[in-house]
Amino acid sequence: MNKRTVMYWFRLTADTDADGCLGPFMQVHDVWDLRGVFELLATELGSTLPHQDERMTGLLLVLFTSLFRGAGRDTVAGLMSVQARQAVEQYVDVNIAKRFRAADLARVAGLSPDYFTRVFRKTFGMPPREWVIRRRVQHAARLLDETDMSVTKVAALYGYPDSFLFSRQFKAVMGVSPQAYRGGGVAAVTSR
Repeated sequence: MNKRTVMYWFRLTADTDADGCLGPFMQVHDVWDLRGVFELLATELGSTLPHQDERMTGLLLVLFTSLFRGAGRDTVAGLMSVQARQAVEQYVDVNIAKRFRAADLARVAGLSPDYFTRVFRKTFGMPPREWVIRRRVQHAARLLDETDMSVTKVAALYGYPDSFLFSRQFKAVMGVSPQAYRGGGVAAVTSR
């Protein structure tokens, strides 16, 4: 009774648009180092030597152990870990009207304030304050799209002491004033 082993191809990069239906995925860094194991697996599939199943099992064990260990590494050379990014994003979204200091966000990410500021800029391409403003304005734009709430009320809801500051920041991020955005059906600028 000879069992046949079939090897399925792995997609080693993710396209969030095409792969969104697949649910969460794990990101493994330096996966190219595993190409030798893939080649051995492909070679072993064509083999007729005895004990093929044992060799295949051993190669698969090496492959998946390496994949899961690689996925367990949190950071990539100076970038925030996925967990830290998600914690910061969730904290900001839940407390969107709050005025944040870098030290507040660093505490959420579990990093020192100085290191957080450096790694945040490298990860998101902008300082934390600018990123928070962009995120707040994008939330406000969504509310302007979905409701008929006045610009003044939206500004107050998102923690702006006056609608002038809100309008100035909104225009800096979105390219148009909140009134023009609502009136013109302008498409939102996506976040980084």
